[in-house]
Amino acid sequence: MYLFTTLYDIIIIIIIIIIIIIIIIIIIIIIIIITTTTTIIIIIIIIMTPTTTNIV
Repeated sequence: MYLFTTLYDIIIIIIIIIIIIIIIIIIIIIIIIITTTTTIIIIIIIIMTPTTTNIV
């Protein structure tokens, strides 16, 4: 009985660790998406500004 409870605890701990890893991966993916979109926006702004200044 005691062995079974420890095994159950180990399974719960493993599940919690997996959930934490999944959350961390999701956060990293979100950060990567945000940084790439901001860099793309910055690049677009940099590309667009010389043309506008040239016109003026």
